[in-house]
Amino acid sequence: MNISDLFTQVLSCDKYNCPYDFYISKYPVVITEENKFRIGNLNDRNLYRTTWDAAIIFCNALSKQNNLSLAYNETIDASGEGFISVDTPTQRSFRLPTPQEWDYAAHGWSGSKTNDYFTIQHKYFKIPFLDYPTTEEQKIFFKQGYSSIDQLIENRIGIYGMLVYAKEWCTPIERSNNQRRQGIKWEECYTNYNNDIGYQTVTFNPRDQENLSFRVVLPC
Repeated sequence: MNISDLFTQVLSCDKYNCPYDFYISKYPVVITEENKFRIGNLNDRNLYRTTWDAAIIFCNALSKQNNLSLAYNETIDASGEGFISVDTPTQRSFRLPTPQEWDYAAHGWSGSKTNDYFTIQHKYFKIPFLDYPTTEEQKIFFKQGYSSIDQLIENRIGIYGMLVYAKEWCTPIERSNNQRRQGIKWEECYTNYNNDIGYQTVTFNPRDQENLSFRVVLPC
């Protein structure tokens, strides 16, 4: 696997609770015409939207192919739910990004929670149910996020799809209430006394068997 072609290196940043370097895939995982799954590139088309369990099985398989240790234990936990993620984010294994890694990479190393998303808002966002969505396809896009490579927007460090209507799987390192599946997305936030709107990443607890796209991280 050529890391430089498929991944962007993200440098450590204590402010984002990422005190280590890591690689993150430039594109989410895609599904090919042969119904196979792999990390995407610019020549691909459809993203692989799937369950959290299927996403971590993909990550484990990728680690096995590259002779790395597994990021996820292939055992049944006490509740019988199956896979449990490891709690060591620096372990050199392929896995889903943590919320902190995803947040840091999505903001393009700006050191700011709002970055330049006022500009992005005017370029890409429309007012929901007023001028958007207007078609069934747009409604699906609004609710579920990106579904193909040509929809993805590049951020300032060359990572595609971590803006605007992004909605992906991530790995919760600090699990609360036995929550092991977790998604992450963009959400509006008010940034000052003028009620200016910015954007921040937030995690959410998915519905059972919810299907989301995902990308892959490899600690350096």
